[in-house]
Amino acid sequence: MNIALYASNHGYGHASRVAAIAASLIEYGIHVYICTNRPRFLFQDLPDEGWSYRETSLDVGVVHKENLVSDIPATKTAILDLFSKREELVGNEILFLREHKIDLVIADIPYLVVEACLYAEVPVIGVSNFDWYYIYKELFKDDEDMVPLLNTIWALYRRMNATYLPMLGNVSSVPGFRDPVPIQLLARTKDDYPDLRSKYEIPENTKILLIMFGGEGKISIPLEKICKAWEGMVLCPFKGQPASNLIAVNPDEDFLALVKMADLVICKPGYSTFAEIMSQGKAMLYIPRQNYPEETVLIDGAKNYSGAKLIQRFPAEVGEIRALLDTVGKTQPHPVETSNTSFSGMIMNDYLRVCHPGDKILSVFDLGSNNMNY
Repeated sequence: MNIALYASNHGYGHASRVAAIAASLIEYGIHVYICTNRPRFLFQDLPDEGWSYRETSLDVGVVHKENLVSDIPATKTAILDLFSKREELVGNEILFLREHKIDLVIADIPYLVVEACLYAEVPVIGVSNFDWYYIYKELFKDDEDMVPLLNTIWALYRRMNATYLPMLGNVSSVPGFRDPVPIQLLARTKDDYPDLRSKYEIPENTKILLIMFGGEGKISIPLEKICKAWEGMVLCPFKGQPASNLIAVNPDEDFLALVKMADLVICKPGYSTFAEIMSQGKAMLYIPRQNYPEETVLIDGAKNYSGAKLIQRFPAEVGEIRALLDTVGKTQPHPVETSNTSFSGMIMNDYLRVCHPGDKILSVFDLGSNNMNY
């Protein structure tokens, strides 16, 4: 069986979620095609075999200015440019789906692939904590020229065969999804973690503060004061800020392993960031962006996680920053369960329901040994 997973070309969150889904599907013996333009290092923990990477771009997300502020005019230009190539892009996907005999598509959440699936007669399942219609409707609420395109995006989402809504979203954030099924977190997981303490020569008992802002740039923070306030090592991908306890890590470093050894994470609201921190039971201090609708949903979804604290900006004095970090860093939240494996089983159920509606599923149990085999 061949399944194509399409991840939005925006940040790292959609691709990270697709990586989590891909890992579970590969365990079923399914060959997975990952279709996106996101960096390959996001998929570095997948097995050596059972999947293929295919670079493609079927949406544009949101364009950001400095400090991750939404650039609405640039976003509009990017969407218009995308739709000017719609016929060519959809045509290419139709050929790919047919030539590679794709049985099922999972979209997180490019909308043009839905049109390609309709022509290629391939079922498509949507999964996300928000859809682009939800984001764009807010960003372009005063722009009547965008209404036809937004309606097109909404209509394409409505044509999906099934939809799923992971934790950290709600029904209002996926208005294009028909009857979305709620599920737990979808997050990348690992059985083995590299020893990054040894790599960066950090003693075992030294506390670690991790600062990461995902794949869409960075937010201005008083890094030098934060380093002075933190009694331990500070890891972040920002270079050029001298501090004796600051270690600059590569942007493509193993984020899961960094979270694993961190005592506290400073981040922005983002699905994969939140999900991967919460699934490991770590404390986080997060700074929201301006004018980005998804964040209100993420913040609401994380409100019951005891290890999360929102701040609009850091205090001005080192002592105040130290008190803030100490307060949040002392929390020990419980890890939140993920639904990677169960979600893959639900996908297979949907596939059989859509493609073989009249068939009955036969279950065979082998009870003739010490082990019960299914």
